[in-house]
Amino acid sequence: MMSDLPTVPNHFRYCPRCGKSLSLRPEGGRQRATCHECGFIHFSTFSLGVGGIVVRDNKVLFIRRGQDPGKGRWTIPGGYVEQDEPFEVAVVREVWEETGVHSEVQGLLAARNSLHDRDSNVYIVFALKDLGGGPECDGFEVDRAEFLAQHEYEALEELAPISKYFAQMALETPAAPLTASSFEGQTSGYAYSLFDIAGFNPHALDLD
Repeated sequence: MMSDLPTVPNHFRYCPRCGKSLSLRPEGGRQRATCHECGFIHFSTFSLGVGGIVVRDNKVLFIRRGQDPGKGRWTIPGGYVEQDEPFEVAVVREVWEETGVHSEVQGLLAARNSLHDRDSNVYIVFALKDLGGGPECDGFEVDRAEFLAQHEYEALEELAPISKYFAQMALETPAAPLTASSFEGQTSGYAYSLFDIAGFNPHALDLD
């Protein structure tokens, strides 16, 4: 029975393609908002965020949020990825916009999935190479940007626990566990990014 199927969360009443009303229909084992005029099916809503760890003189780059949500809280710099933007490009852009620090991606440290009322958020944390500049901030979205030693950021009252966790991980991990891949077998034609085990050589075991 349709009523026994779990419903995919949806906050849209009208089709984003043609503007007609949406109604529930069983699809792929779930009830999904569907447009009977153009065939649009709302499968799920996702967002992708990135955070960057920059280390300078054994100190980690942090920002303090100047606006809600989270005004006054210290975190690592980062933000959302645009639909047409590779996530490794987005993290470099976000760190520069929030702190004035130039960087480049060394590798991927961690991934977190968080379920919210309006979407499912994936948050990717990168280890970044410090290329200089900053730290400085706009005083509005971010009201402070500083490189902090471990004893300094551990003394902060409004430090996001997960940012502290990532900072300690970066300081204690010699190299990011995942780095840009050498895989060249993508055939779909879509732009893509792939990070896999650092130093992996697919030809290392070839015997001929």
